[in-house]
Amino acid sequence: MDQGVVDRFYRRSKELFGEDIGLPEDRSDVSDDQADALYALVRSYIHIDSRGRSRTFQAVYSFYRSMWLISLLLVVIYVGYGLIRITGISQEMVNYYTYISSLQISPVVLVLGSLVVVTSSYTTFRGAKQKYQKYFIQYLVSDFLVLRDSDTGLSPGDPAMQSGGAGGPKPSGGGDSEDG
Repeated sequence: MDQGVVDRFYRRSKELFGEDIGLPEDRSDVSDDQADALYALVRSYIHIDSRGRSRTFQAVYSFYRSMWLISLLLVVIYVGYGLIRITGISQEMVNYYTYISSLQISPVVLVLGSLVVVTSSYTTFRGAKQKYQKYFIQYLVSDFLVLRDSDTGLSPGDPAMQSGGAGGPKPSGGGDSEDG
């Protein structure tokens, strides 16, 4: 992400939340607790407004993260089931047949097949999770800047948006009435 955008995000968030969470002047000095608090406040600010694409990216990111974790859980379940069937422990423990065992699939095929399917699923969803996490953060920053600037009356061409100053919008009194 462009460092100018990141700097602008930090300035705008410091203007709005700096006193509440004690943000330092230099963004590189932000502690983990302050970053967590800033993240929660920025998300709240965006979600109260109900606009912005970061909400969509957060939902997609959450879906991929969940599928990634479910893939891990499924590999444990299916490999465990296959190993129990291979060792014959299941026949000693209970006299119950599962739907999978009624299909007459070899336990070795079940273990190897589930490893292949779940490994490819895990790899796919892990990559997508990482990609959408990046997109989510970029859109979170962008949404916050757009909403904050619109709330303070700044427009994209306003010099106050690009300036290094932390001040809000300048009063428009109809020209340059101040001489330096």
